[in-house]
Amino acid sequence: MKLFDEKGRLFGKISVIDVIVVVLVIVLAVAVSSRFVNKQVTTYTDTSVPFTFQVCFRGMRQVSVDQLQVGDRLYERETGTYLGKIASVEVKPNLRELTGQNGEYIIREAPDRFDAVVTLESEGFISGSRYFASGSYELCANAPLSCYSKYLSLSGTIWDAPGAAK
Repeated sequence: MKLFDEKGRLFGKISVIDVIVVVLVIVLAVAVSSRFVNKQVTTYTDTSVPFTFQVCFRGMRQVSVDQLQVGDRLYERETGTYLGKIASVEVKPNLRELTGQNGEYIIREAPDRFDAVVTLESEGFISGSRYFASGSYELCANAPLSCYSKYLSLSGTIWDAPGAAK
């Protein structure tokens, strides 16, 4: 019995192109399922662990800075996830980069605007090198963060995430 007949069919029954298409579909299905199927976590803390992280809020007005009180609780705006308790607030002048008349860059303090670096104490879970506040909100350095407290709503950037390389 011949492997291929005169019409190019495998064993005289199956087209070679059909075999190639079926193999490609199977490989694609395996690749997609391995990408999206739940993967086992390599290391995971079963209990909540305490950690701190910093968030920078830029260009705030004085009235907003005054509302950042040590001990206040911050929550993520979209999901309402508890992020942590404010441990400290460091206020700095807000610096703006401007272009001068000769095209040179000038750095000046913005009038009546401030930057606040807020240190938050939180508890959450650790999975490998990933930290999750309240077990569900992943903390990544340089990630944008929209949050709120009892008195104000803020948008900032996570500066110093736990586990980030120093």
